[in-house]
This record gives sequence, structure tokens and C-alpha cells, in this order.
Amino acid sequence: MLKPTATCGSSSTLDTVYRHGKGRLREQGIEDARAGRAQARFEARELRLEQIKTERRKQREQREQKLQQPQVAMDEVQAAIARAKQKKAGDIDGGES
Repeated sequence: MLKPTATCGSSSTLDTVYRHGKGRLREQGIEDARAGRAQARFEARELRLEQIKTERRKQREQREQKLQQPQVAMDEVQAAIARAKQKKAGDIDGGES
């Protein structure tokens, strides 16, 4: 024989109803706190990513501005060539020792 799954409201005690309700409220509070922490993490991440993007854009603009000046650009190129020659000379000398 099948047992009924739902009971009549008048047969349950108020204590059971209140306990069940308090349990659900506690669970809802835990879920709300969890959601709040997740939202705070998300917002902090978004802010951090935006700051990184802004910093990179600023650095790129500074590099481009620096290279717009012809003398500075030539100095950078000459310095790179000098470093390459020095490294090449160092490798040759190091191999003979």
C-alpha cells in the first residue's frame, strides 16, 4: 500500500514548521554571504585587470612617444647595435680561452 507523501498542515506541530523555516533562512543567509564574497572577488579582479590594461597602455604610449623623437630613436638603435657587437665579441673571446 502507498504511503501519502504530504501530510495535512494541521497534523504538524508549529515547532517543526518554525525549525524548518529557520533552517531555510540560515541556508539562504549562507548562500547570500557566498554570493557576496564571489561578487567582491569578481569586482576586485575586474578592477585589477583594468589597472593592468591602463598601465600597459600608458607604458606603450611612453615608448611610442620616446621613439617619435628622432635622436632618441637613433640612440636606442645604436645602443642595441653596440650591445649586439659586444655580445658577439664576448662570445668569440670566450671561445678562444
